[in-house]
Amino acid sequence: MSIDRLITIISTALAAIAIVVAIYTSELNLLLKGVYHIDIAGSTIAGISGTVVIALLLVWFHFATRLQRGANDKHVLSLQVDALEKELKRYRDDTLVDVVTGIPNQSKLSEDVRKIASRITEKDQYQVIMLDLDGFGKINTRFGYRRGDLVIKSIAQGIYNSMRRDEEAYKRPFAGAVAPDDLWRRIYRKYSGGDEFIFLIRGGEDEALGFLVRVQRRFDSEFGEQVQAVLGEPWTLSFHAGLCRLHPGDNFGTMLGRVEECLRLARQDGSESRVFWASGKTSADFPDGGFAARTYADAQRQFALPSRG
Repeated sequence: MSIDRLITIISTALAAIAIVVAIYTSELNLLLKGVYHIDIAGSTIAGISGTVVIALLLVWFHFATRLQRGANDKHVLSLQVDALEKELKRYRDDTLVDVVTGIPNQSKLSEDVRKIASRITEKDQYQVIMLDLDGFGKINTRFGYRRGDLVIKSIAQGIYNSMRRDEEAYKRPFAGAVAPDDLWRRIYRKYSGGDEFIFLIRGGEDEALGFLVRVQRRFDSEFGEQVQAVLGEPWTLSFHAGLCRLHPGDNFGTMLGRVEECLRLARQDGSESRVFWASGKTSADFPDGGFAARTYADAQRQFALPSRG
């Protein structure tokens, strides 16, 4: 029941009590006059009735004041709880976002991998891609970390904002990364925020490779223009990528180890925009626990993305 409704009910009840008191006092006067021949003056009756009404009003005012104060306190407490919940949600959201790029970070990836791996099936597959920008350290060396971070942010936001419904992007952290506003530590750091990304793509290998083809085309077009705008001169960026399937029951560690090994093998090729992936195999299929291409060539394939031009 609301406070306003309660006040209305109590006000009605007190008014009824005041009327009853007035009537009862009049009846009492008639009784005393008729039986005991005691005549109470009308002013006395009015005084008694007035006193009772005033007393009731004082009681009601005190009660209503306390009710209103309680309602105000409850409202203030509710606002404080809402503000605290929003602050906690904002803090949690901040811990799941990369400070440099503004896209989900590895902590968010770990949560998502745990949830997805617990429900995926043979018909509902997910692919994992790890993408590494080639030669990004040269940008930091020549132009500084601030512009290097702007380049990373531009590319990350460009990919993230154009992803489809069943595609997710995450930024990998680097041990030396610090917050953008921590200028003192950034002066002495050796590395930028890192240049590796991880993507979760729902579907088969074709969907994952199609995603990488779209990314490659953007590197050849608008990403090149964006990097030039940041650096003030033309600069060509390319990447290598590892691709593997997310298996039922995978945890973050097993998934990460598998896709990192695929990326390592992609880097060994040496040419630009190479992708390496293991198809239809898990780590249990390899006695040595790795993905050695020379030993298990039949289980792996390589794919060259479309060349520039």
